[in-house]
Amino acid sequence: MINRTDDAQSDFTVKWADDDTIQKNGMSQREIQKANVELVASLKKAHPGKSNKEIADLAKDALKIPDVPYGLTTEQFQKAQQLIKEFLQTKGVTVIEGFATGSRVTGTTFNPKKSTFGEMITDFSKRDFDITLVTNQKISRNQTKVLQDLYFEEFHHLLGIRNVVDTRQLEYLPIYGKIDMRL
Repeated sequence: MINRTDDAQSDFTVKWADDDTIQKNGMSQREIQKANVELVASLKKAHPGKSNKEIADLAKDALKIPDVPYGLTTEQFQKAQQLIKEFLQTKGVTVIEGFATGSRVTGTTFNPKKSTFGEMITDFSKRDFDITLVTNQKISRNQTKVLQDLYFEEFHHLLGIRNVVDTRQLEYLPIYGKIDMRL
């Protein structure tokens, strides 16, 4: 079992995706992150009376999304997807779709409840990698914990997992930007 309160980062060097690599949308990760921060700032300025939740909802469809989550290289992202897929298959979960969400996708704090909403993130090493897994059966708490521990051992940051079995739930979840995963 992993003690997540320890600073496991001290002996781990984070390999970053090349911030200047041009993504499918024609922008670098750095440019995407800057555009998302500027989008939130401009919406806050244009709508000073709106809540962060309302600003997030306005920004949702205009967000720029990188090909690979912030703080991971392409190879690490592929390896993470493989680890997740193989683990779930050994547990009998055969129908798996998933996507990454959260700050590693937008490059900014996008949780409207946080005071840092809309701010640029400069260090992803201690940020969770948040994913949503849509599966044909519920993933148990124990299975989730074991998968999170395996992930932490490999990548040295936390994995946040939201499991959805009924796809109708997706329309009620706050999802601000996503990167589809190959599972």
